[in-house]
Amino acid sequence: MVKIILIPSWILVAIFCSTLAHSYECKDIDLLLSPADSEFEEKVEIIENKYHKQLFSTKDNIVKAQVLYCMGMLYQQSGETKKSEEMFSKSIENNPNNVSAYFSRGLLYKDNSKLNNALEDFSLVIELDDNIPIVFFYRSEVNYFLHNYKDALQDLDAESMLLYGNVPLSRIVLRADIYATMGEYNTSKEYYLKALDVTNELVPWTKGQLPHNFPKEMEIYKKLLKLYCRKGNKKLAVELVNYSIERNISGGELLDSRCWQ
Repeated sequence: MVKIILIPSWILVAIFCSTLAHSYECKDIDLLLSPADSEFEEKVEIIENKYHKQLFSTKDNIVKAQVLYCMGMLYQQSGETKKSEEMFSKSIENNPNNVSAYFSRGLLYKDNSKLNNALEDFSLVIELDDNIPIVFFYRSEVNYFLHNYKDALQDLDAESMLLYGNVPLSRIVLRADIYATMGEYNTSKEYYLKALDVTNELVPWTKGQLPHNFPKEMEIYKKLLKLYCRKGNKKLAVELVNYSIERNISGGELLDSRCWQ
C-alpha cells in the first residue's frame, strides 16, 4: 500500500544536498540570517571578499568550481539572481560534473520562467546521478508547465520509486493537476480526494475549529470545485462547498468560485 506523507520543502532540499556525491559545503553562508538582518549587507561583502581571495589563489579547477558555486549561493541568498546564475554557470565551466551547480541553476531558471533551460539542467542532474528524488519532482513540474504531461507523470513515478512510495502531499496535488489538464477528470478527482484525506490524516480536525492545514486544504478545495464545475456536476459542487463551510474552509472564496446560480 502506498504511504503518503507531508514533507516540508526545506527538508527535501536538505535531503537533496546530503545525497549529492559532489555536493559542496558553503559554511560561510550559514553566518547570514536574512536580508532583514541589520548586518546582512556587511556580512555579504565580507564573505564575497573571502571567496574572491580563494578564487584567485588557486589554479585547481575543482576548487574554483566549489568557490564559484558558493558565490552563486551567496548571491542567490542576497537576491542577486543574475550574478547567482553567472556564478553557477562558471562553476559548471570549471567542473562539468558539478551536480549541485546544475541543480541550483535549474531552480533559478524554473523560478524565472526559463523552463526549457530548467528542463535541461534538471535532466543533466539526473544524467549524472539518477538517485536524487527531488530532482524528478522539479523536472515533473517543469514538464507540466511545458505541457509534457506524460513525461511529468513519469517523473513523479520515478520519484515515488526512489522514496519507496512515501509520497509527499504536493506530489499528489501535482498529479491531480496533470490529470485534470489532460481531461482525465475521474482520475484527477481521485487524487484530489486522496490529497484531502492526507490533510485530514496529518492533523485531526475538530468541528468548529479552523484546520491546521488551511492554506493547502483551501487550495485543494478550489481545484476540486473547478473540476466539478468543468464536468458540469453541480450536485457534487454544492456538496463540496457545504462541506467546506462546515470545516470553516471556504470563507466565501469557494462561494465566489461556484458554478451555479
